[in-house]
Amino acid sequence: MKSVSRVLVIGLIMSLLMTSVGLIGCGDEEEDTLEATQTPTENVTIEEPTNTPETTATSTVIEDPTIEPEYVPMENSEMLQKMMELRTLQEQKMVECWTVGDSNVGRGFFQRSGPAVDACKRDKIVTEVAPRTWFIQMPFSQMTLFETDEGLVLVDTGGACHGPALLETIRELSDKPMHTAIITHAHIDHAYGLWAFEEAGELPPNIIAHEETPNWFDRYIRLRGLYSRMNNQRLEDWPDDKSDIVWPTQTYEDTLELEIGGERFILNHDRGETDDHTWVWVPDRKILCSADFFIHHLGNLGNSKRYQRHVEEAAFALEEMADLGAEIALPGHGDPLYGAEEIQTVFLTMAEIWKSIVEQTIDGLNAGLSQDAIFRSIELPEKLANYPPASPCYSSVEDYSRMIIKQYAGWWDFLPANLDPASLQAQGQEIANLAGGIDALMDRALELKDTDIQMACHYAQWAYNVDPSNVRAQDVIFEVFFERGMQEKQGVDRLVYLVDVLLPFLEERTGMDIL
Repeated sequence: MKSVSRVLVIGLIMSLLMTSVGLIGCGDEEEDTLEATQTPTENVTIEEPTNTPETTATSTVIEDPTIEPEYVPMENSEMLQKMMELRTLQEQKMVECWTVGDSNVGRGFFQRSGPAVDACKRDKIVTEVAPRTWFIQMPFSQMTLFETDEGLVLVDTGGACHGPALLETIRELSDKPMHTAIITHAHIDHAYGLWAFEEAGELPPNIIAHEETPNWFDRYIRLRGLYSRMNNQRLEDWPDDKSDIVWPTQTYEDTLELEIGGERFILNHDRGETDDHTWVWVPDRKILCSADFFIHHLGNLGNSKRYQRHVEEAAFALEEMADLGAEIALPGHGDPLYGAEEIQTVFLTMAEIWKSIVEQTIDGLNAGLSQDAIFRSIELPEKLANYPPASPCYSSVEDYSRMIIKQYAGWWDFLPANLDPASLQAQGQEIANLAGGIDALMDRALELKDTDIQMACHYAQWAYNVDPSNVRAQDVIFEVFFERGMQEKQGVDRLVYLVDVLLPFLEERTGMDIL
């Protein structure tokens, strides 16, 4: 899935921060007391009171220009306000990418009660796209329900938080028993809602997924600390035992054809967002469940914080789907597509875009270009670059190229100094020495913030690398990366600045676990 927003600070925490925590670092009240009681020095002139009743004794401080003023740290409330501004922008952009979105769901895919579950029940769109076929859209996840003469077939089960709303919705649509659930892939927004069916005694007897899906479940449990962080979820919500997941009862390798109620459901495997990805073709209804191979914008095949994704094979899958003659295509995210011609045009155009990025990237690798030069040189033909469904809402063309490089080229970026580099702290210290000190780096970061945000981030990062405990360095990196987040167009990168960069500073300053 997409990594959607982890930082969604609730009003209670905001209230606590605003009312119970003052300036971070040195306390203003203590400083005021010291100033009021200090003994005058040669830099202080005491004026004698006159006989005028209205006149009182005053003191005038003569500033020494050789003494630098003490840095006043950023306030908790100011940091929180900036976080909330960036959070608001993130949520607005999420609406552009997804048909339905909610911040509580974004940080609570594995929650089984609370605001995430409530949001799924409240914010849903159910469309009968064909007789006995319903497309169910909930925050960040879409499911498809087919009613057959033998029972119900469900394609995708959402996150754990979607489970109760999904069961409730299905029972509003049909009283037929559950027959089969098909999991298109193991991401946290597609494969974990069946717990609600199990608790209600309505678990489908047939739960089908690709043979790699159980490996994903095992990996999620084993690396729960890593994946909860990478997906911006609370660790306590993340599954830590096999019993926390409803597992497939049947897996398949390449293609599986099911006959249910006299109708065919054909499961096909291609690697895309994951190596366990399944798309489902229902030929008797001419309906295609395309999973996350198509999601109404450039897609999520270049995610900077995710396991390997497969751009070229996803393009081949779209080409295969385009030839089916489907009249309705139901994606894993976003609205349905209608009409065989429209579906074919959209899928083939998207596949052409992805293949163009692949070929340009491989050409660069074969030519011996640096990785930096390769992904910066990708340029789509005009007809592809301006194609509306390929807008870079979630990932960019450059992100795709980076993912392809990762697939083929390993971790070294071809720059010899980076093969066995000096530590980031040592590099930062050397740069600071050349610049005239860490403060010079921070000054330059703030100077560039409004004109060259990319370079400003480098200066802020170098300063922070020298001394992560330096309060001003923390404030500067917070301020600079906040601005970077506000300017960022790609949803994944904006989320990185919001969560991975800014949240730790706020949590460190307040001593609170805000997530």
